[in-house]
Amino acid sequence: MYSNTPNPNQDYKVETVLVLQGGGSLGAYECGVFKVLSEYGIKFDIVAGTSIGAVNAAIITSHKPGKDPVVELENFWIELSEKILPMIPPYSSIYFTDEMRAILATMYSATYGNPKAFSRHTFTSPFNYFSFKLPYPLFDVSPLEHTLEKYIDFSTLSVKENSNQEKANRPRLIVTSTDIQTSEPVIFDSKNERIDSTSVLASVGFPFYGISWTEKNNHYLWDGALLSNTPLREVMDASPLIDKDVYLINIFPHFQKKLPTDVFEAWHRARDIIYNDKTDNNIKNSIINAEHLVLL
Repeated sequence: MYSNTPNPNQDYKVETVLVLQGGGSLGAYECGVFKVLSEYGIKFDIVAGTSIGAVNAAIITSHKPGKDPVVELENFWIELSEKILPMIPPYSSIYFTDEMRAILATMYSATYGNPKAFSRHTFTSPFNYFSFKLPYPLFDVSPLEHTLEKYIDFSTLSVKENSNQEKANRPRLIVTSTDIQTSEPVIFDSKNERIDSTSVLASVGFPFYGISWTEKNNHYLWDGALLSNTPLREVMDASPLIDKDVYLINIFPHFQKKLPTDVFEAWHRARDIIYNDKTDNNIKNSIINAEHLVLL
């Protein structure tokens, strides 16, 4: 958490910010952290997210009127979860360990998708027999859009559309994506434009999992995590002259004593290190930039 030292001769304002990373099912951890922060009565002025963090951020900021964002986010994750194995004792405990259930659930999702989030694309042969290439995309994210309709009303972010003027109590929403053709970041900010479900879907198209891109405003967009999995820089750019108290939920561990024993464990640990490096650099650069602004 970082904020500048205020000048006693100036009006002092601090924005409280929640930054949510991308990480697939690790977004459930962010749900738990947000629940704890809410129990302490912490209110946010800005909620920014990338990938699954963008989905969480959208539910937090754009939940339907009269609903509790904590309850809505928790219900979303409960609905997203799948039970593909018997969970009634003693069957699950006798035949399947936690590790076995995790592996089988991953294999099932990789093959069939998740009916609440992503589905197999229009059926094609697993291999192109002429070029021996896997087809792309493998998965379509339109099921996620239908699921989000149960929990999100984006009109609540707009005073013009919200007759109850509820926007005054809503945090500002920032989500990020990546333009496939230009390699440039594409930022959606509720203060400057109308965010809709397409904006959120544009942030979750992770190509390494075969998930499709999203077309919006003649741009073809992939997951925001490709450029910035921790959208702290985007928050600082959104209002650079206002000091901030930032709550950043880092879902990738810095330290792990156990060494990888297979390719999948090695891939996961390498991912942790890569994303941690980006997060640390974002934090350092944000602090340096803030200090320069103070000097000016």
